[in-house]
Amino acid sequence: MTKTPTITGLTIIREALTARASQQAIIAKDCGLSTDRLETFAQGRADLPADILARVVKFIWNGFVEYNPQLDLLQPVPQPPPRSVGVPPPPLKIATLPFGSGSPLHGGPKPEIPPKPAQRRSGWA
Repeated sequence: MTKTPTITGLTIIREALTARASQQAIIAKDCGLSTDRLETFAQGRADLPADILARVVKFIWNGFVEYNPQLDLLQPVPQPPPRSVGVPPPPLKIATLPFGSGSPLHGGPKPEIPPKPAQRRSGWA
């Protein structure tokens, strides 16, 4: 029986950094460390202090997730409920034309044209 590896907060952060390999220079600059150090952390060969990990997590997940170093887990940050920015306007009342035959530009119904009598072709019933 194979043992499944436990997924910790650090493994998720490392996988997120590996997935964002093209952005590692931006992440490293904004979090205050070198690109080489961030890359070695993403590869699993080094560790980072908790305060730098918190900055990396905040950058990657835009402040919606935080890293808990005591539990080694990521947890969601409670967000404030959405605020109303005002009262919506009343629904628009659009005047519609009454439904009927004929175009509104050319008033009245169109005259009925009687159908033409069918012509018989020779040799056909």
